[in-house]
Amino acid sequence: MEKIASFQVNHLVLEPGIYVSRKDRFKDVT
Repeated sequence: MEKIASFQVNHLVLEPGIYVSRKDRFKDVT
């Protein structure tokens, strides 16, 4: 799970837009 968190943080810093989209989709899937 640490890897996933790191990936999310990286995306958030790299491109918050993608991070938000990814999180939104993940929430929908969950």
